[in-house]
Amino acid sequence: MEKPERQIVELIRSLRHEWMNQLHLLKANLSLKKYDRAEQIIDDIIERAKQEARLTNLNAPKLAALLLTYNWKSRPLRLEIEAVDSEADWSALDDDLTDFVQAMIDAFERSVAPFGNHVLTFSIKSDGGRSFLALRFTGEIRDFFPIEERLDRLNQTLRLVEKYMQTRCAVFVFAV
Repeated sequence: MEKPERQIVELIRSLRHEWMNQLHLLKANLSLKKYDRAEQIIDDIIERAKQEARLTNLNAPKLAALLLTYNWKSRPLRLEIEAVDSEADWSALDDDLTDFVQAMIDAFERSVAPFGNHVLTFSIKSDGGRSFLALRFTGEIRDFFPIEERLDRLNQTLRLVEKYMQTRCAVFVFAV
């Protein structure tokens, strides 16, 4: 078990690395006088910050930590977040949702073709007082079994309401 101080230092190191990448990209485009691209980078940073704020407002810190830190290491997938709804309080579901999301990420990691551009997007939405968690995958799935196996073991927290799976695209919507 890592000491809390070590975890904090690692967190700061990862955040600094992420910001430095964005600043270098921005600086390079400005020096090349690609002002439209630089403005797009700034807009992307602002939108990502808004999505992260909405995610953290769900009061599910374990889920937020998982989704926000996943891309900090080299992984077979890239995660994206679309937290449209930040009004819901998911604090009572935090452990179950975190376990489920981690299991789905693991299943997709085992399912994708190596060395591809694979993106798994998590969307959080509400409709009429009901909350939904949607997973949208783009890339190449080489083995559907790990995903199907995980879906077969859903817990009582989530109910699958929509499913679409093809080799290059998959969509799952769960009622929370």
